[in-house]
Amino acid sequence: MKTKNKLRKALGLYQTLGGLIGIALTVYILLNSEEVLPLVMASILAVLAIYLFITYSGYLLFKGNKNAFRYSLVSQILQIPYFVIGAFLYQVVAGGHLTIHLLFQDAAYQFGYQAYIGSTFNISFLLQNNTSVLVGINILPLIFIFLLKKAAKNDNQAKLF
Repeated sequence: MKTKNKLRKALGLYQTLGGLIGIALTVYILLNSEEVLPLVMASILAVLAIYLFITYSGYLLFKGNKNAFRYSLVSQILQIPYFVIGAFLYQVVAGGHLTIHLLFQDAAYQFGYQAYIGSTFNISFLLQNNTSVLVGINILPLIFIFLLKKAAKNDNQAKLF
């Protein structure tokens, strides 16, 4: 039975560490900002809440809590989208990302990708003079969800999906 739990524990550890790195990054940015506008503060607090949830989900997964699979699923779904549309930008990553995206700008399009190990976030409102649209997906959470489903099946909790 212990060998079956290795995947769940590894996924929980990855998620917990990614969330903790995200919390540390967010707190560092908050402490090193001289003047924070209310909308920026709201964005930072939203990201902090997301990283706290990701960390909590990972901890529950590591410990084998019965709700861990659902929470971890939600925390991974929050990390899939990456987009810039009009005045809004959204990207949250805990642990790493491999993102593919499509940029539409000036009646042309460009395909691209990004790879990163660690945690990062971009949430912005009111981007000035932004007429481009970028839509992308982070592939790593999709892989994580696949492995999470396998771990749930190994723990006889596949019905949670």
